[in-house]
Amino acid sequence: QLTDEDNDNFGVPYDYGSDLHYGAYDFSINGQAVLVANDPDYINTMGQRKTLTFNDYKMVNTLYECSDKCPKQLPCQNGGYTSPKNCNVCVCNDFYSGTYCEKPALTPENLTAVNSLFNTGYNKAIYNSGNGYNWDMF
Repeated sequence: QLTDEDNDNFGVPYDYGSDLHYGAYDFSINGQAVLVANDPDYINTMGQRKTLTFNDYKMVNTLYECSDKCPKQLPCQNGGYTSPKNCNVCVCNDFYSGTYCEKPALTPENLTAVNSLFNTGYNKAIYNSGNGYNWDMF
């Protein structure tokens, strides 16, 4: 029951789909969800064991101050951050591209090709089974 003020995520949004997050049904002995989000749409996408998410990488890079080795921080947009591997570009999430993460990477035309759906109203990504993600109970 931590609030955003109580929970220090280094400025990174809380990520229910994080590789570091338990699934809603993990440790259940009766088949009922053990972890329940404020938004019920997240129950089937909590946690996964496929790969670190963009927010996982961003949090680790922030924690260990990896981007601080760059002489200046870029004006990254849409949640991006200065790449510690190449100080001249931003690391962008799957939904943006460009030097500063300023260009939408997904359009209605290529949305089907990458098998992803992004709901900007809730600021969450929902991945379908066609792209290799192994979401618990999805």
